[in-house]
Amino acid sequence: GFRPGAMYVIGARPGVGKTIVGLQAAYELSKSGPVTFHSLEMSKSELLNRIYAMTSGVALGKLERGGLSDFDWQRLATAKDELAQSELAIIDKAAQTINDIRAHARTMQQSGGLRAIVVDYLGLIQDTVPGRKRYEAITDFSVQLKAIARDFEVPVIALAQLNRQSENRLDKAPA
Repeated sequence: GFRPGAMYVIGARPGVGKTIVGLQAAYELSKSGPVTFHSLEMSKSELLNRIYAMTSGVALGKLERGGLSDFDWQRLATAKDELAQSELAIIDKAAQTINDIRAHARTMQQSGGLRAIVVDYLGLIQDTVPGRKRYEAITDFSVQLKAIARDFEVPVIALAQLNRQSENRLDKAPA
């Protein structure tokens, strides 16, 4: 389980499934209380398609292209009912700052509680300090997300993209 007050970073190279792992965690946690999923990369409709595919067992490609069978529609209806029972809030504003994430957490906690926060992904959080080096900004975002986890006593799960330069190294080890 994810401990309240702890921060977890899930890192991987592009295209290996970080978002779906984050969605799975958020969806499961939302069954026991409100969870916010801050998407800085994908739209709410893209994320909902992934959740419906994940919970219904209908292939994402079929959802996006069409050609669903009656059985697929039945499974999607069941998945829709399950999703309606969860307390998952998807915030898909592209240029979110740490202050935006904190403000939304405060609003959620004041209006009935907060179970967890998921951020997809760390490298796209908007920096409010002009001219700061990206490394310094990411370090600050990590520290601030850990503070949010502690302040609101919820797990914070941050997804992070690993450096692509590792693909050029002989051992392929991430930096």
